[in-house]
This record gives sequence, C-alpha cells and structure tokens, in this order.
Amino acid sequence: MRDCTRHGLNPPTIATSAEYPYGKLHGLFRLPWFRRTWVVQEVALARKVMFYCGDYMIAFDNLVVAADFTRLPYSKLDMQARHWKSYLDWHHMLNEFIRRYEQGETDVTTTVGFGLFELLAATLLLEATRAEDKVYGLYGCAKTLGFELPVPDYTKPIAVVYTEAARACLRQAQNPLRLLEIVEGSAGEELGLPSWVPNLSGCVRKWTPENPPKTSTNSRSNKLVSGGSQSEWNLMVDERRLRVRGRRVDHVAAVGQPWKVDHSTTLLGDAWSNSGQYVGSLVDCILTWLDIVLQRNRSVQGSGAGEVAATQDLARLLTNGHRSLVEPLDRVTQYLSVLIKCAKADDTVVRSSLIHAQDSILEIRQIGHYFVSENMQRVITQMGDFAWRTVFRTTRGYLGVGSYSSRPGDLVVVLHGMATPCLVRPSAEGFVFVGAAFVNEIMNGEFWSTGSSSNDEWFVLV
Repeated sequence: MRDCTRHGLNPPTIATSAEYPYGKLHGLFRLPWFRRTWVVQEVALARKVMFYCGDYMIAFDNLVVAADFTRLPYSKLDMQARHWKSYLDWHHMLNEFIRRYEQGETDVTTTVGFGLFELLAATLLLEATRAEDKVYGLYGCAKTLGFELPVPDYTKPIAVVYTEAARACLRQAQNPLRLLEIVEGSAGEELGLPSWVPNLSGCVRKWTPENPPKTSTNSRSNKLVSGGSQSEWNLMVDERRLRVRGRRVDHVAAVGQPWKVDHSTTLLGDAWSNSGQYVGSLVDCILTWLDIVLQRNRSVQGSGAGEVAATQDLARLLTNGHRSLVEPLDRVTQYLSVLIKCAKADDTVVRSSLIHAQDSILEIRQIGHYFVSENMQRVITQMGDFAWRTVFRTTRGYLGVGSYSSRPGDLVVVLHGMATPCLVRPSAEGFVFVGAAFVNEIMNGEFWSTGSSSNDEWFVLV
C-alpha cells in the first residue's frame, strides 16, 4: 500500500486525454461514497480518516485539497463541476466543528450561525437508502454538537419523522423561520407532510422534469426585507399547523414557465459530460419570462413599453441580490438578448448558437448540441440559482422569482424575522406554504418600512 499523503497533484493526474477527458481524478470523485448521508457522520465523528484508492492510501485532508476543481481543466465551463468539492468541504467542516466542540469550544457553531437547520439542510446534496436516514443518519453529529433530534425510531411514518425534525429546528434555531427557505410546499403532499415541513427525502442530483425538486435552493436573501424584525410563531395544538406573523404584499397575477434543469444530463447527476440540456431548457422558458416583464411594463407604462427595456428589467431581476455578482448588468442584458434571439429562431443552427457578436472564436465551446461562449456560460452560471424557479408578476407590478409550483392567485407575504418574501396559497383551513421567493423593490425593506404593526396579521400554515 503506497501512501500519497505527501504528494501533490502532478500534471498527468489532472491532464485531459481521449481516455480521461476530464482528468484521472474524475472517476475518483464520482464514487458514491462521497454523497451518502451515513458517511458524513462516520467521517465527522472519526479521529483520523484515510481514503483507499486502488494501491494508494490518501489522508482525508489531502483528498479535500485534491478536490479543488478550480485547478482542473474542465472546471472552466462545466456549470456544476464543483459539487464534488462541496461534498468534501462539508465532511471536513463538520469534522472540524466536532473536534473544536469536544475541546471545549462549545460556541464554535453559534458564532458562525450554524445550527440544527443547517445540519439537516446539507442532506439536500446527499443520498440515503431510507428516507428516515436524512434525519437519523446525523443523530450522532447533532448530539455531539449539543443539538437535540428525536431519538431514531424506524417504526414511525416518514411524515412523523420529518415533522418532528422540523419542530426541533424551530425550537432550537437562532432564526427559526429560516427553515421555510428550503421548503417546496407542493413536494410534501405525497408523504402527507404539512406544507411548511421540508421533504428531505430527495437529492439535488436526482432532479429531473419527471422528478421535480422536493426542496428549494433559494439563495438570494436580505434580512432587511422584514426590517430586521424577530420571528413570531407558534405551533397549534396538533403541532401540524404553524402560526406565523407577517404582512401581505400582493397577489401573483401571472407566472412564466420554470427553468426545468434535468440533472441526470449533467456531471452533478453522474452523466459523463454535460449534455447542454440546462442550456436548452433555459432557451425554452426565457420568452415566457420576458413576456411576464413585458406585461408588467405595459400595465405600468402603457402599450409603448418595448422589448429592449423589458430585457434590461429582466436582467436586473436576475442579477439583483446575487451574493457573488460576477457579470455586470449590461453584460447580462447583452447575453439575455442572445438567449431571446435563440429562443425566437426557427433555424436550428441559430437556436443552438449562444454566442454574442463580440465573443472570440477561441472562447467558444460545444456543450451537447449547443455552441456556448465563455461569456455566455458565466452569465448562465450566475443565473444558476434560479434553476427550477420561474418569473412572476403581481397585480400591483412587482416582479419576482418563485417556486416552479407558483401560480396566479398565490399571495406574496413577508413574515417577521425572515430574509426572503414567501408565497402562500389560501385554503379552507388557512394557507398552504408554496415557497420562498425573491421580489424586486422590496428586498431592501422598501415595503416593510412603509407599514406598521397595524398591518400585521397571523397566517396559519397547514
């Protein structure tokens, strides 16, 4: 057995070839070991972790370094090529938290805002043979870090397991209603979950048009949207209904088509290479998003509102609130125009050429049936957190991005203590939670600051 803990990555290891188009490490990091829920706990609680690969033994810390895909050739263009590193970073971070906690640094998690919610939310990237293990598979980690989860009991229905875990998150979190940020309300129906309880049974890797997301990956937030207020909530007697305090914003008037990315056609979903489906599905929905903005502009500005202004407004919506903005608004507007042109084209060559006139021919890559410039790829990547989401407009002219299950008639609300607006749907017993949203012109507190406690009301989520 050879020890490669002291050796770095040599050129033959990361070089591409006909046999290894993504480098030799590609096969290593595709192993299912990295994405199993139970393995996270085994690694996190271990004193020393070594990884066996053929004749080699690799220290886990070195494996984490080796997973830095920003050093690898194929990381430049593949939209989801860095997920292997995120798996290992998560294992490594949790191991470090536990090591420091056991050494007496008991505030190690609270100082960085890490709690029971964050622990369970990470399972969205992981797989488990039994759905209960998305909770029970982290019981040991939770207990070691001072969090309380229900004692594992595999005789309980999965709806009970997930609801108990959600209640535990609410009761132990610094910001209890952050739990709602990952909820896809429509996805819990099959298990009999209340709409406010996350369905943890799915995995991001498995998202396809036939198997849509069971959770949300909303990433654009701002605590100013609720004025820096504190969450106000309580569980009703049956503990299946959640009562939350907030304010009504407006009703959804129209929605576009969601961007339905099929992860089975990407590296994230174990495809050998990205097929370009994520590009094609964006082309398929972009005109409906543009139409939503045009409708809004014409209702506000009259029939003279044109497509150029609407494209810029759409670009503004898709870039506002981005945590690590890479491409400026004018660049995004330019490349949205290219996407729109492709979507309108009947000619298959034009429709598959996502290239701006200013792009260098040396920066054009083929992804499946599509030719994509590096600039276009960066813009699409920047929009990536809106996959499986759709653009909507409200009756009073707000533009937003929400759940793929959003529909006209849904109500936009801002709940006390939340960093995102939410969509809820009126029902006979209260409100069905639809999902977190991003809404232009209210994220910095513009809506909240014009109201007062007299505008507050209680919403019962069922």
